[in-house]
Amino acid sequence: MIRKLLGLFLLLASSLAFAVPAAYVHEMTGSGSAAAGGKSRALAVGGLLESGDVISVDKGGAMTVKFEDGQIVVLQENSRFAIEKYDYNKKNVAQSSVAMSLLSGGMRFITGVIGGTRKEAIAMKAGTATIGIRGTDIAINIAGITYVVTVQQGNIVLTAQNVTIPVTQGQGTTGQTNQAPPASRPVSQLPPAVVTLVAAVTAKAVPATNPVGVAQQATLVAAVDNATKLATAAQAPGATDAQKAAAAAAALQVQQAITGALQATAAAIQQAITAGAPPTTATGTAPKTGTQPGLTPPPSTQSEVQQIVATVNANLPPAQQLNAAQINQIQQQIAPALTNQPGTLPPPGTLPPGTPPPGTLTPEQQAALQQQQSLLQTLVPPPPPPQFIAPPCVPSVSPVLVTCP
Repeated sequence: MIRKLLGLFLLLASSLAFAVPAAYVHEMTGSGSAAAGGKSRALAVGGLLESGDVISVDKGGAMTVKFEDGQIVVLQENSRFAIEKYDYNKKNVAQSSVAMSLLSGGMRFITGVIGGTRKEAIAMKAGTATIGIRGTDIAINIAGITYVVTVQQGNIVLTAQNVTIPVTQGQGTTGQTNQAPPASRPVSQLPPAVVTLVAAVTAKAVPATNPVGVAQQATLVAAVDNATKLATAAQAPGATDAQKAAAAAAALQVQQAITGALQATAAAIQQAITAGAPPTTATGTAPKTGTQPGLTPPPSTQSEVQQIVATVNANLPPAQQLNAAQINQIQQQIAPALTNQPGTLPPPGTLPPGTPPPGTLTPEQQAALQQQQSLLQTLVPPPPPPQFIAPPCVPSVSPVLVTCP
């Protein structure tokens, strides 16, 4: 009996371990889905993803996925991408491993802590023939046997038909996977039609590559998406009191989610450094973006949190807007942990000393919500993030190999 109970306990523990999400949908337009174990589910902003998921982005859509170690994948429309294996070892980053596959369409891939610590731990497949790629920020488009590869940052090697060529930053190449690859050349010298195939994903603004708490980040982006929609509806002509109250409540949920996400991010960065990741890799950088691969626009003067605050407040009246000053105070007090500087990280679930609780309302917000208290009781809160059952391993359907050093 004891052996049986122990066996059940180990089985349960194993299932729970695999149930930990590996990534989340950071941004999304149009429609998309994830399939695992013969079952498919619709995806939305804040949706959680795990090893074994095959992601599909429909026509007219786009999706940005961020992984626990900070790795970024941007998918363009009509694309299918498989997370074959994602094992982020938070006690020893060098023992982590990633295996992914671009089944069709186009994508941009940016390494995070795993790739920045030990790039050979990342293997990727793409297309219908053998292609090997190494790098930190690359874009790939596959249409049948025709491929396009560009390098936005770092240096890579591309291997096809047992022939290897280097592709350096700002360069690209295009060819067919059943032939030896042609020499790389500056992106500006590639045919315009070829550049167009990867321009959308390389021009896309993406989050920084620092590690995160996936659940907390998913909660934040979902809350922002919900609050933005409700704020827009509340400003429309004929908006009801219930809609206005819903917008105010959703804005406060964002403020709470920001605090949780900041603390989880700071903890993830410290944990990655302790586990052997280079500090500069763990704190992350905003990858290059531009209207063409290799071109970079001026950096934004706003932090990601400041951009979130501006987005949510854009359509809210002053009495219901996020308390930007309080959020800035929280961000500044947690900043040392986000930039690998000396400082004390507050325990999970608490705030830095002297910071008001995130749910504390300004007098204006308190008055606005009290007026709508009876209406708030009828509001339906945003649905919780989807729960995942450990999916079976998805075998590769493509012989294409992409390897990061």
